[in-house]
Amino acid sequence: MTWQPIETVPRDGRLLLLGHKKWNPVIAKWNVKLSGWCEYLGGDFYGTKPPFEPAYWLAIPDLPE
Repeated sequence: MTWQPIETVPRDGRLLLLGHKKWNPVIAKWNVKLSGWCEYLGGDFYGTKPPFEPAYWLAIPDLPE
């Protein structure tokens, strides 16, 4: 898998691995109501404040059967 530029990120609510140039990657999804990324933390989603501005993304692969 190769990191993709943020300009190509799907904003359809699926979980993604988002990377930032200064921080560790996070699992997050796009929230239409908030018009921003929501980070997945321990079973809940939190809108990031200040808004999280990822630089690249990676799809999370499906679990094996």
